[in-house]
Amino acid sequence: MRALELEAGFSVSVPKEPFFFWPEMGKFCGPQDQNREILTDEVQYEAAFARSAPEALQTTTCLVDGSQYVLHEQAIDRIRTKYSHAKFIIVVREPLTRALSSYAHLVRDGFETRSFAECLQLESVRHREGWGPLYWLHEASDYAKRIEHVVSSFGANNVLVVSMDTLVSGWPEVKEAISQLVGVPLRNDSPFPLTNVSKVEKNPLVTSWFEAVIPVLRRVSRSILPSDVSAKAGHIVVQAYRRTNFKKPQASGAYIEDLFGPLAERYRDVINNLGLRLGVEGDRDGHAAAQ
Repeated sequence: MRALELEAGFSVSVPKEPFFFWPEMGKFCGPQDQNREILTDEVQYEAAFARSAPEALQTTTCLVDGSQYVLHEQAIDRIRTKYSHAKFIIVVREPLTRALSSYAHLVRDGFETRSFAECLQLESVRHREGWGPLYWLHEASDYAKRIEHVVSSFGANNVLVVSMDTLVSGWPEVKEAISQLVGVPLRNDSPFPLTNVSKVEKNPLVTSWFEAVIPVLRRVSRSILPSDVSAKAGHIVVQAYRRTNFKKPQASGAYIEDLFGPLAERYRDVINNLGLRLGVEGDRDGHAAAQ
């Protein structure tokens, strides 16, 4: 998304995708879910993409962050009903790596205190209780069936699959594939903007302090500050936290391998069987699952 924002002729929503096609997002009740912004008014939703005025929509290609839409078949069906010409760029990762990354974000943001294994064991319970997709660590890594639904709804020629590794190492080739997919020339020669500050060089001296204090600060700020002020303050603190030497969670053992191994196999089979247009380069054992 951020890379394409640099290109002329593209427009993104402000705020970040407000779940117009999945308004039920507003009903989820996990700790992180309270931060969601939902737009249900079509005029407001389309206006969110205009850089200067709504008329700009007539001359730009709108970019939608649909990374969670693919988890919900009804959202994909709603997109097909409203925008049958939509194109999909699906960025993928190896299943366990994706789940660990999602878990790490929840921990860093102060919304998760349990271990990775405990979260996996609680996932079905939380799902029934109405916790949102950020807590579906295993379910959200099973993108094989989601991709199949997108392809069956829009056709393989309208779906581009690319690994996260390839975004950085093969950005020129990925840009060309995106250009062919959407029919818009991409002329910006900048390298892929690696904006995940978690990967910036870290300062190990302050890591332990942040790890202990940040969840407390987030909980306190949410309880005593207005929601908009708390969100802004939390964003500043979390960005600082991610620049420290945060210890990436590790996962091993037969239980976890049994959970995630089949996801990688199913995903690889789907990619091969559907003949999707850009071969993925998984970041673990050559396998991948969608991000």
